[in-house]
Amino acid sequence: MKRTDRVGGFTLLELVIALSITSLILVFIGSAFFMSYRSEEKASERDEFLQRIRIINERLTWLIRGAYPFVKVSSDGNILYFSGKEDSLGFVTTSTLSKSAIEERAGLTYMNIFLDNNNLKVMEKLFFEKDIFEDSGGREYTLFDNIDSIRFEYLDGKAETGAEQWVSEWLPEEKDYLPSAVRITLTIIHRGSIIELPPIVVNIQASKRLT
Repeated sequence: MKRTDRVGGFTLLELVIALSITSLILVFIGSAFFMSYRSEEKASERDEFLQRIRIINERLTWLIRGAYPFVKVSSDGNILYFSGKEDSLGFVTTSTLSKSAIEERAGLTYMNIFLDNNNLKVMEKLFFEKDIFEDSGGREYTLFDNIDSIRFEYLDGKAETGAEQWVSEWLPEEKDYLPSAVRITLTIIHRGSIIELPPIVVNIQASKRLT
């Protein structure tokens, strides 16, 4: 009778099967780690995006809410220092920029918010300067970058009828009172995409007629 003794160890087939199973396990573990990393990365990106939106909302609300109905009285007629256009907004405000040197010289400042090469900027001036509505002069600050577009609208409350209407312009030569609110629509550039944010509506406290 022929006796066959098996020496301890693995056959080639068993080794191949073991390596295949080990490889599959490593693939599953690697996929789980990668999915977990991507999930945390997306959550971090989402939190960063929401934080940016919150800061934009708070900063614009802070500046516009402090709008003050200052009227310059002259022989040529009274002029309200509030120039509202579809793509820019100029107004006298009690709010200030934290790093502004002008705030040390006046309690009120004139600010013009506008878009320049995907940067949302503000031009700050002393409100009693003669060239207040000009584009030159003052100090210029960048509020936010990667802004694709901005649109302002103004809520006009008709005192005689009680009706309200959103308009695209608020001309200082035609108005002697501030709008009841300003609505801002922004589109921002985020990771190569253009995203339109929900409109920001800022109620103006000092919106009563001055007459």
